[in-house]
Amino acid sequence: RVQAYRGFPSIAQYSSEFLIVATADDTEVEIVTTAATVGGHAAGDTWTVTLNAGQSYQVRALEDVGDLTGSLVRGTPESGGCRPFALFGGSVCPQVPAGCTACDHLYEQNMPAPSWGTSYYSVPWEETYAYTYRILAHEDNTNVTVDNGPALTLNAGQFTEVNGTNDPHCFNGDRPFSVAQFMQGSDCSGDSDPAMLLLNAQEQKIDDITFTTV
Repeated sequence: RVQAYRGFPSIAQYSSEFLIVATADDTEVEIVTTAATVGGHAAGDTWTVTLNAGQSYQVRALEDVGDLTGSLVRGTPESGGCRPFALFGGSVCPQVPAGCTACDHLYEQNMPAPSWGTSYYSVPWEETYAYTYRILAHEDNTNVTVDNGPALTLNAGQFTEVNGTNDPHCFNGDRPFSVAQFMQGSDCSGDSDPAMLLLNAQEQKIDDITFTTV
């Protein structure tokens, strides 16, 4: 499931995008996008591509403000369980949020849905006074609370975005979901260009590490 961002208004080449990278031959991947794409696919279309090891396939939103967040990318049964692939999502040069200069390139490796969790924490960045977060659902009827507030109900591929916060937040849900945290443009945050960070779920955290010094 893709975490990306909307494109830049009036500049088509500054589009929302994602990139699939294969690690094994004969990797067949099914794609369902949430926005119309360069190449002629409408939002909601389903198509497949077959890649060999090291090959990549890029999907770009057709419209300047199109947003590929929530698009679904999954290996088909024909690929079996031994052909994993990597997925990168982002946008060429978006404003975060819209209207906040300046733009910058956002690009993060997405984590597969089975590694998502039901509890996350966000922390403000140093020397900025505001950031944006996005909550993305993988399944229908996903209920998420922020700081134990009223539940937000999202269906598969839907997301909600909150701008201009500068507090730490705790996110909890009844189904696995994903949280992306963004630096906002300097007009809306102090002294930064946009940046994108996908948060790790609390379930992925560890508090015991053993390592050897040389």
